[in-house]
Amino acid sequence: MNEKVKDFLEKCRTIKNKERDNKLIELGLYEKEYAPLIRTAYSHITESGNKKQLKFKLNSESANVGDTVKVPYSGKNIDVVIEKIEIDQQWTHSEYPCVENDKKLNVPLRYKKVPVKVTDEEYEEILANMGAKPMTVALTDEEREKLVNGIKSQTNNKYIPDDENNIAKLLMIIAVTTYIGGFILGLIFGYDEYDDFDVFMALIYWSSAFISGTMFLGFAEIITLLTAIKNK
Repeated sequence: MNEKVKDFLEKCRTIKNKERDNKLIELGLYEKEYAPLIRTAYSHITESGNKKQLKFKLNSESANVGDTVKVPYSGKNIDVVIEKIEIDQQWTHSEYPCVENDKKLNVPLRYKKVPVKVTDEEYEEILANMGAKPMTVALTDEEREKLVNGIKSQTNNKYIPDDENNIAKLLMIIAVTTYIGGFILGLIFGYDEYDDFDVFMALIYWSSAFISGTMFLGFAEIITLLTAIKNK
């Protein structure tokens, strides 16, 4: 198979799979995958007449306050009574964007939605029952044009809509135009009626153009970063 055709078909499958996952999640057909839990326990021991606090990780999910467990201390395992348990999670917002309050643990838990596994026939039947358009292999003209124009970012391999790209590009063009226009205007209006070049007057135009152009560049960069974050 031609490499270009192979790459094109791979992009088609990626878009279709992403659309299917989003649709399944939208219909509530997903499982909750929680961020890894970290259970930290606290206890006290008496050593040489002094009370000392112990902090250790619990490997057992069934251990509760009041239970006796063995923990390593000074090269040996000792029995301690759990006095307090703290629960935390290892997570990043981009990986686990959803949160819910666990009634049993009484703590907020982070999770992500993972669409259930379905075959192409099952998915088409789901869409048919919902009155939606069945998934087809063929792309629309708009999808094909987006693929050809390279809507996938080559740096992070994420889908980036064209309209957001166009806004960022437009702001960058305005910024460059402002820089050039301000420089030219500074040269033109920097000369007084005696054809002497007034540096102070030119600096007013140049500094104004620099500040305005930089603001437009900043807005363009913000849009680009927000788009990348949204599509993670």
